[in-house]
Amino acid sequence: MLRIKNNEFVIPGQLIGSRIICDTNCFYENGKVYSAIQGIARVIGNRVIIIPSSGTYVPKEGDIVIGVVKN
Repeated sequence: MLRIKNNEFVIPGQLIGSRIICDTNCFYENGKVYSAIQGIARVIGNRVIIIPSSGTYVPKEGDIVIGVVKN
């Protein structure tokens, strides 16, 4: 069961949910999944990925990218 919504901002130690698969930047404790970092939670089916709010993010196939095109 998820305690967050897709693309929700999360902080370290925040409860994400239970009975889900922890994919990236999260951890299991007592059968529950928590965020390991500050960032955006991406929910894909029954998996959760936490995208860091700092540092470099490399887009993957299927991601939506918003940007400005300059000459």
